Amino acid sequence: MQQLELEDGLLDRIVNKVNRDTFGYFYLFFDQGIQRYDGENFTNISSVQLNNIDLSLVDNVKRDKEGGIQFSILESNFQIPPGSTQVKKIPKQKVQSSTPDTISQFRIEDRLYTISEGTIWLTNDKVTENIAIETDPNLYCHMLKQDKEGNFIALFAYNFRTTERILVIKKDGQVLDYSSLLSYGNNIRDIYCEDVESKWLLATFNGIVIFNFSNAGIENFHVRKNVKKSQFGNIITSVNAETGRTIFLKETHGLRELKANNEVELLFEDQAEFFHQNQQLIYDKYHQNFYSYSYDLNGKFELHEFNLQNETADINYIPLRIRDLYNLDENHLLIGGHKIFNEKNEDSGCIIKYNKKNKAREKILKDIPAILDINYIKSTEEFWLGTQYGIYIYDNQFQLKETLGSDVNSGDKYLAHSEIRTIIEFNDYMIAGSYNGGVYIIDKSTKQLVKNINEANGLSDNAAVAMSIDSEDNIWVATFNGLTVLN
Repeated sequence: MQQLELEDGLLDRIVNKVNRDTFGYFYLFFDQGIQRYDGENFTNISSVQLNNIDLSLVDNVKRDKEGGIQFSILESNFQIPPGSTQVKKIPKQKVQSSTPDTISQFRIEDRLYTISEGTIWLTNDKVTENIAIETDPNLYCHMLKQDKEGNFIALFAYNFRTTERILVIKKDGQVLDYSSLLSYGNNIRDIYCEDVESKWLLATFNGIVIFNFSNAGIENFHVRKNVKKSQFGNIITSVNAETGRTIFLKETHGLRELKANNEVELLFEDQAEFFHQNQQLIYDKYHQNFYSYSYDLNGKFELHEFNLQNETADINYIPLRIRDLYNLDENHLLIGGHKIFNEKNEDSGCIIKYNKKNKAREKILKDIPAILDINYIKSTEEFWLGTQYGIYIYDNQFQLKETLGSDVNSGDKYLAHSEIRTIIEFNDYMIAGSYNGGVYIIDKSTKQLVKNINEANGLSDNAAVAMSIDSEDNIWVATFNGLTVLN
């Protein structure tokens, strides 16, 4: 993933439309102007044809038969020839029909698809059935795109600014959920995509975001001196060194060990594909096993159990969007998360008590917001749960004691940004990392907010997604823009 913003040369943060000409140049449309992007540099496009014209009204942006870019503004139509930085006005009749951004039905070969209620419906022999995911009557399709391979991309939203779901209908009829892309930002204005399995370019309210899924893509963005803040190398999702061996997961695939000589060894080499879209890794001290979890684009969530001593690995499918694992006792594991594709619902969260021996599952908590983090505090015998909408505090029998969230009338217990991704205990305090509000420091006994640390007072980014305490009592905070260390 690569994000380009004002610091990289964008004319404005809000990018309204995007398309690509036959030479490979991207053309970006803003309220204030148009830019050409060649993959490295931005060039502003100026033309007397656009003087005194409101560019926020640009519509019907597409590649024409000549390989250039055509667009319309009200009753006027314009063309940018291939590779050019010049704009010329063209007769109205030369503009082809727009891509189907707002239609609710389309065909792939002889199959008729309908988009409504947040999902995809297929009509066959006059019978219509839902072939995707759970319906939501409040979700509407605010954008429909087609890549160059013939696959359709449907974006769903409750309002025009915020995308909630991305579904892809492949030309072979397979439906895939790409909503995980929204974790990098859901304020999507436009999409350009040549192949859904390769590269996406999203025009957003905060610059452009480029996703590259090919083998030569994301792994080529390495963190070195003087790189832009948004460039990535290999994304490491979890590290564990509790056994004296440094085991880590890459996001893409494979379980690896960092050796003493700094060489990296791929473990379970013949089962490398077993570990894919990796998210978290924990150690079970009772049985000397490790647990991790992952997911795929079809919405299947997997719990992995493996032993490094006897080199055995097992997998179990969990009917839950797993977000955290907690080693409860010798016989049980807590699995926290939410109903698949229902993260925003206030009652989608649940905790499953998983029996390590017989793999039995018992749902012990439900009907609260999506659970993102589980912590047990021995000194107070409380579970502190970070959720999509605040912190939920339970006793050791899972009876609710208190909540901290975005209720403006809650005084010192008010959290302005209540999506809590991570919580740790620190002396007399609980430290909570939020998605957009930075770090909250909370008194463990009174449950009152003591301090908020965010970008305004030194945090590297307002998305605080992981934390750890070192041997000198410093708190290391991982954000979407680096590391911040709090003493």
